[in-house]
Amino acid sequence: MPNLAPMWRAGFPHGNDLWEDWSGRRDSNPRPQPWQGCALPLSYARSGVGLLLQGRLAGVRGAISNRPVARQGEIGARRTSAFFASQIAMNPHIEQRDPIHIARRGSNRVASLGLSLDEQKAVDRFRAAVVEPSMTSLVVLDFWAEWCGPCKALTPLLEKVCGEYAEKGVVLAKINVDEEQFIAAQFQVRSIPTVYAMFQGQPIAELTNARSESQLKGLLDQLLAKLPVQPAGAAPAQDITPLLAMGEEVLAGGEAERAATIFAQIVEIAPDSAAAHAGLVRALVGAGQVDEAGEVIAALDPALTADPAIAQARAALELAKDRPDDSELAGLRIAAAANPADMDAQLAFATAAFAAGEREDAAQTLLAMIAADRAWNEGAARAKLLQIFEATGLEDPWVAATRRKLSTILFG
Repeated sequence: MPNLAPMWRAGFPHGNDLWEDWSGRRDSNPRPQPWQGCALPLSYARSGVGLLLQGRLAGVRGAISNRPVARQGEIGARRTSAFFASQIAMNPHIEQRDPIHIARRGSNRVASLGLSLDEQKAVDRFRAAVVEPSMTSLVVLDFWAEWCGPCKALTPLLEKVCGEYAEKGVVLAKINVDEEQFIAAQFQVRSIPTVYAMFQGQPIAELTNARSESQLKGLLDQLLAKLPVQPAGAAPAQDITPLLAMGEEVLAGGEAERAATIFAQIVEIAPDSAAAHAGLVRALVGAGQVDEAGEVIAALDPALTADPAIAQARAALELAKDRPDDSELAGLRIAAAANPADMDAQLAFATAAFAAGEREDAAQTLLAMIAADRAWNEGAARAKLLQIFEATGLEDPWVAATRRKLSTILFG
């Protein structure tokens, strides 16, 4: 079986160097040097389940070889997934005893998975110390022992760097291999110190070879740049997707004022959400509060203004500024009906009708204008119809149906 020792080496060795066979015989393999770490008794690593995690970690270790750190987790994950699937296919019972999967499931199912009481307790401790924190933080997992000299040399470095990176969401978790032999066996730890980076319950990179403060910080910086790690003390991000869907449903149902209230609450929860601000603007427009909608647009963070949702809301606001009162709209309707050939009258009515919420009348009028003279006023009718599409939303079913009608007119 491939061995994880020796691992305490300078630089980033080739993957093959990490997998030297260590039989334990003096005449067949050299003893580990002091700087290489401490070899563990074979009893620590004997486990049928350990083969599974060995394959997982092999993917991580192999990914380290001569590759940028930022891609280690991604490459390792692909190798890990392939190995995991093959092992489960051949040994369906293995996945049931994998401590990472057990820990992520929760203790309510542990008793039925064939673990002893001591193993169940070990999994619970592993879940509390490693898996649960790793859901939002980057956990530096250190396998060590009291009698291990290199471990004692590495500990101050890990504690110092992880302490400095605590505000960035880095947490140090230490596993004493003497006290947690079951967990060490599942990870196939054969020499210590062994250090992994864990995120969302999975090993994503090996940090054992980071022997200096600058090396360790460099690895952590690259991992943090690629992972959605929450800084310490940050409140968990709330999923606003259901709230946005509720606001859109209420707005589509014609309750613009209620929708505006919903979107305003979402903006308070997620001030960086372009969709929430856009929904608020469109709801205010629908409620006739055009000035208030303009204030929301004016106060937007410049980083949000380029978002397509904001562009849609801005288009709706621009069209709403042409909203007439009821008597004016009635007059424009009469004028357009009385003289279908008067393009200016048709365009004025279409613009006012959409601003007043009568999008079907506006669209039908513009389609008739395009069919009669698509080139009139440099294609003004088509441009207005496209503006209406943008304000409504290109994914809206009504827009899709109206676009088909436009295509029929233009292309036959």
